[in-house]
Order: sequence, then C-alpha cells, then structure tokens
Amino acid sequence: MYHKNLGFDKIVLYDDGSTHPYDDEIGDLINCGFIEMRNWSGNQWSRQSRVYNEFVRSREWGDDDYCAFIDIDEFIFFDEANDIEEFMDYYAEFAGVGLSWKLYNANGHITAPKGVSTPDAYTREFDYFEPRIKVIGRLKDIKCFPTVHHFEPLRGRLVTTNNRTIYGMHGNYCDYTNGHIKHYLTKSREDWLHRLRRGNITRGLRTVDMFFRFNPELAPYKRKLTENLNLKEFPTIGKETRIWDGDV
Repeated sequence: MYHKNLGFDKIVLYDDGSTHPYDDEIGDLINCGFIEMRNWSGNQWSRQSRVYNEFVRSREWGDDDYCAFIDIDEFIFFDEANDIEEFMDYYAEFAGVGLSWKLYNANGHITAPKGVSTPDAYTREFDYFEPRIKVIGRLKDIKCFPTVHHFEPLRGRLVTTNNRTIYGMHGNYCDYTNGHIKHYLTKSREDWLHRLRRGNITRGLRTVDMFFRFNPELAPYKRKLTENLNLKEFPTIGKETRIWDGDV
C-alpha cells in the first residue's frame, strides 16, 4: 500500500523460487490487480539485472511510462513532491533519476514488531561502506541494466537527484536532494534469519555475522542469539562464509 499511496499504478513482483506463501501479506493487492506476480528462476550470476532487462525488453508498457527498479525492502521518500508523477516532473528532460540509499538497521528489535509499519518500526540509520543508488527510468529511454543499481540510457541522461550524470554503479553519486530511498537492510533479528533461510541472490553476501556488524548494540547478545543456530539451515551462505567471527 505504501507505494500505491505514492501514486504508482502497478507493481510487478518477480518471485525467484519462494516457498513462503504471500497471500496473507499481499493477497488483496494481487486480487485487485495492483500487484502482478511473475515467476523467475535460474542460478545465473546477475540474475536480478537480467530480470530488469527482461521487463524493459518486453515492451509491456506505454511510451510515457516510467518504472522504479527497487527491492521489497526499499521505500521511496520525497522531500516536497506529493506523488511520483510530481516528482518525475522535476526530471522530465532526463532518461531517469537515481535516488540514494539511506540504510536502516534492526532498531534493537529481536522479533519483528507487530502492527507497526516498516518506516515506523525502523528509524535508526547507519553508515554504509559504499554509497548506492536505485533508479527510476522512463522505459522507452532505457537501453539495458548492466547492474541493478544503474542503467545505460538509450537516449538522454541518467542523473542524480541534483542533476549530475550517473555513469555507472561505482562513484560517489550520493545526494539527497528532493528524495531518497530508505533501505531496510536487516529489519529485526527474526526477519534477518527468515531472509537467510529463504536464500540470497548473491551467494555469501549476507551472513549470520553481518547482522551484528550492522547492529553493534546487539553484539553483546550474539552468543545467546546464535547458540542454537545451525548454519545448514541457510542455503546460500556458502562454505567460505561459515565462520561465526569475522565473516568475509
């Protein structure tokens, strides 16, 4: 509902082999047509950018349509614009705009808060080792996605929110003019373990220990919180990261 209230017409959600039923969470939005589920599978490297490219090349959109390419744990925020249409009016001359991340941790939560929205439950921001952006693009102006963090324009420029040209995923494009993306990377400890059990797109990227690096106030409770865990529960951590202290 959050992005529906921002004025988005539809969400196309790619399901990469999920075994967890989602009808309870988003069944009503699927039934009313706001969310369209599409199955996607494969073990290829960079398969998330492959999904983006498949959608762009499908041409299942109009000439004036734009799309935000984000994950389900990312929320778009505007400083002044009331909705996505007003926000994109600021960037009408460009192929698209990249919004910088602000990252949020567990806010001290071990279990997932009940009856509280994600933005209200997780308000504690933390520094990330490398700035990242996610993009909103005019679909007819997108050539391809080399990475999940930027696209190559077919025409025009991809810019930051203060109109600087974006040339790739690496570079200090961090800017919070007009808007940004709140990326709820860990959420609660309960959410994090559920995410690890579900599996990661990038093998070994997220680990048991990573939670405590992003939530240092919970580090003193690490032994208690991990004593009954079995790493074999987590299918994509990888042998090279099955180390409780000092994960690579």
